[in-house]
Amino acid sequence: METPARNAEVRNAEVFRAWLNRAGSVEELLEWCRFGFGSGRDRIPHEQLAAALPAGKERGPMARELARRVAGALSSVAANRFSKDQEQELLRYNLLALAALLDCPAELHTPLWSYHAVLAQDGCRLPEETRVALADALINNQLFDEVARTKWRAMAEGKADPVLGTSLELGCHGLIQMPGAPRAKYPFDEESVGIGLRMLAVHYGRELSTRRQFFRRQVMRAKTLWKMIPETLVHLAHKYEWVKEAGHWTIDALCDQFTIDFGAVKNGKRFWLVWHWFARCFEAWGEVEVKGKKLCGGCVLQVEITDAAATHCRAMQKSITDLLPKQPDIRESEALGRIGQILDRYKAYAEQNQKASKTPGAMEAIRQVKAEFQGSRKTDCPAPKNTPVGV
Repeated sequence: METPARNAEVRNAEVFRAWLNRAGSVEELLEWCRFGFGSGRDRIPHEQLAAALPAGKERGPMARELARRVAGALSSVAANRFSKDQEQELLRYNLLALAALLDCPAELHTPLWSYHAVLAQDGCRLPEETRVALADALINNQLFDEVARTKWRAMAEGKADPVLGTSLELGCHGLIQMPGAPRAKYPFDEESVGIGLRMLAVHYGRELSTRRQFFRRQVMRAKTLWKMIPETLVHLAHKYEWVKEAGHWTIDALCDQFTIDFGAVKNGKRFWLVWHWFARCFEAWGEVEVKGKKLCGGCVLQVEITDAAATHCRAMQKSITDLLPKQPDIRESEALGRIGQILDRYKAYAEQNQKASKTPGAMEAIRQVKAEFQGSRKTDCPAPKNTPVGV
């Protein structure tokens, strides 16, 4: 059903598309960023302009054309310098916020950093919302750039940027979203992401509260953004020494708690990444000997494993996972303490029957341990000795 608001959106889109399809100056864009776009000007100008872009296959080329015109507008306002009046500040904010929504690094990376340099030279102090818009625009439109990486690294180390201010978290986010150089191994810059996440871990790890959950969320965001496989995250954690700098708790953030990652094949051999706690489970059960290269301070083992052992390990993983706490905010010491209790039961059972997994009694033991474990869910258990807890 058509409504006045819907009709206004259609008219805005038609006007906008016609403007993008013809050669023209950036004056219209500057005008729209000051006063709003088209009819129905109840929305924020940069949101109106982004919403007017067509959907589907046309969106990409149109967004890139708009990004080129945003770059031209940035050059225009930088050359003329901004005055301090409210109207000009609104123009600057909407132009930068629009750039942040476009995600067009090829068109906007260099113009945005050039504009940052102009602001730094002028000693310009931006209002908070404009500073955030500039930061978002810089991060969302990044290409690999040594200069930009140096600036983000300095902020992550606690140094003040003349325009963006002092923000360790902002510096880390800039590093984490740094793309890789041409022909690099990964689509992201390995050093930037590895160090950026480590610095966040050190920052959040100073408090033993739920702030550590913020680090886990950032790991998952980076994993999604760059389409990382768990093996890549383990590589970053190991190479850039997350455990040494921040603690063993950082490894819990690489995957769902206490899991195994299957299927990496190298030179015809099958390698698995086995979390330290699962390795203890396998050995305590008495059927699988887990040996391999220690990674991340010994929290992860990279092991070669046979198909027969793989079948057994999958069954064991499911059994152990069923016993683990499901609360997302459970303390590491509590979780590890409970796992220690489970392992003691497994070890005792394995000593009584070396072929436990091949007898009906094995599943009964699992059920008994699970029942006891669930009954102690509210108990604050200490961590077992010789087990890294990261607290």
